[in-house]
Amino acid sequence: MKRYTLFRVYHTSEVKILLSLLVSWIIAAFIGYVVGSRLGGTMLELSIVAVIVIPSLLLALVDSKWLLPYNLAIWVFTPEIRRLYDWSTNEYHSMSLISLTPIVVSMFLVYPLMQLFKSLDTSIKKFLILWGCALGYALVIGLFRNGSSSLYDLANIVGPLLWLAYIFARKPTDDLKHFWILQFVNLALVVALYGIIQYTILPPWDVFWMDGVDMASIGKSEPFEVRVFSTLNSPGPAGVFLSLAAAIMIVDARWRKLWGWMGVLLAVIGSIITLVRAAWMFGFVTILIYIIISNHGNRFKKLFVLLLFFSLVYFILLVLPQGQILLQRFETFGEIQGDESFNDRLSLTKQLLPMLFSNIEGMGLGSMGMATRLQNSGNLSAETGIFDSGIGTIMLTFGVIGTPIILYALCHLAKTLWLEKAQQKTNLEFNRLSISVMLASIVNLLFANSYTSAFGVMIWFIVALGVGNYGYRERDVSKGDLS
Repeated sequence: MKRYTLFRVYHTSEVKILLSLLVSWIIAAFIGYVVGSRLGGTMLELSIVAVIVIPSLLLALVDSKWLLPYNLAIWVFTPEIRRLYDWSTNEYHSMSLISLTPIVVSMFLVYPLMQLFKSLDTSIKKFLILWGCALGYALVIGLFRNGSSSLYDLANIVGPLLWLAYIFARKPTDDLKHFWILQFVNLALVVALYGIIQYTILPPWDVFWMDGVDMASIGKSEPFEVRVFSTLNSPGPAGVFLSLAAAIMIVDARWRKLWGWMGVLLAVIGSIITLVRAAWMFGFVTILIYIIISNHGNRFKKLFVLLLFFSLVYFILLVLPQGQILLQRFETFGEIQGDESFNDRLSLTKQLLPMLFSNIEGMGLGSMGMATRLQNSGNLSAETGIFDSGIGTIMLTFGVIGTPIILYALCHLAKTLWLEKAQQKTNLEFNRLSISVMLASIVNLLFANSYTSAFGVMIWFIVALGVGNYGYRERDVSKGDLS
């Protein structure tokens, strides 16, 4: 198997493409700065959007292997770019054009997907059609009830699904899958490193955003008092990203080869300081399922190594500044009855049934979460803006007609991945990881919606790697194909 480094490239044509991207980026940034500084804030914001989006468009046109890593970087780092922009202009924007760039670049996947759509397996097409039916139903209701916010909500679900469809259609080789996973891990470690800086120092642009957004779930705008969100838009996606990266590095040594156990430690500590227990549970379930479906001979060895590693993490937390506070968050697992977050979720569950009975047809897209800002002058809905139940969000959005379709689609995909496990004879690590993440995402529906926005991108990215590359079409690198 080939050895990978952080920025390894393989073909002369790929070097030319990357250099072209760099030049176009520099030119766009220069023009954007000049135009924006002369014509005001909106033009500057549009220029930043162009600088982010243009490289993704070029990568999509040539179907480069860097397309998904670059787009993932946009999902991961754009919230921080937006915070830097707000801070530099000394004005907090509740809605920003910069925030839309992750959705835009995900839509660029449509171009290469159109060329590859015929290669999609029947079972995957069935999964996508089921989602399409449920989304179409919820969109009709959403347009009548929630207006344009339903379109924003739709884009945040369809965007991540395009990642799944694109990877399944592209049928990547095992080498390409390894490359993508390594870039996933590399990005996560950058997020973890910045998260630790944020926890200990808390840069002024993050303080500015925290004071403007007025969101209690991110803690206080003080060092060691913040619930770390790193470069993402909230602690939840940051915690899941880092927990998933840690799980990936733990279950297979090849995915931590570049960084070793220090990389795992960095990701774990980064996840811990987000204080998102659902993210910790997600990582734990992923690791547990992977070990259970692995070869019998390796199970006890992996469990032993895992026990030693987390023992080391525990002792590190004992000596870290504010480490005792972090450990107290773990102790709440054993004192769940007195936990404020648990009681809030219990109260939410009691409210859920009356809401479901009064909206049996569903509230439609745009009725939950961030999309409600579009209906409330930039503010989240008091009732459904923050809704800590993934299954509750799905039921309220899709109603009695759409919810069974979504649940059936998820079970169908999980079954497809499991049947794929029996067909693959070698390199089963991708399929095992895919099944583990798929099942962990279903468990996570108890806490949050696993299939929307950045969270959905991370889930579908890894899940889609579980299907083999049967019928893989070799690509002509001389024509710009960079697989």
